[in-house]
Amino acid sequence: MSTENPKQKTDPAFVPLEAETAPPPQQIPETPLPAVKPLTPVRKGMTAWSILAISIIALSLFGLGILISARFLVKPPAVVPQPTGIPVTPTPVREINPIATTSAFLDLESAVNQLTGAVSSYSPQDSAAAPPVLDLPLGFSKR
Repeated sequence: MSTENPKQKTDPAFVPLEAETAPPPQQIPETPLPAVKPLTPVRKGMTAWSILAISIIALSLFGLGILISARFLVKPPAVVPQPTGIPVTPTPVREINPIATTSAFLDLESAVNQLTGAVSSYSPQDSAAAPPVLDLPLGFSKR
């Protein structure tokens, strides 16, 4: 028997099926293969050195945290300025200028003193200085 299809010879666009071109099936052994045990990671118990190293690192981090927080929480004492032993100098005596004794400057000084007295005696709570009442009858009736 020939495995060739007669259509294959006449048709150039003929594509063979998978069954015709598939490799032969693989043979399965009758006895199953033994299962391979999965690899387990090697675990060692915590040794005294590893426990000691971990505790030293943890305690040093804890101590470092306490030192840093204490540095920010403790405020330095306030510095009080101490008076120095420098003696206080008296205010110098002003000499009067000859121009300041003329009548025009004396009149100006008296006018400034009068104005200062008037301003200091002025009371802003004066009733005459109050704004006017703006309740005017505009002719709107209430219903």
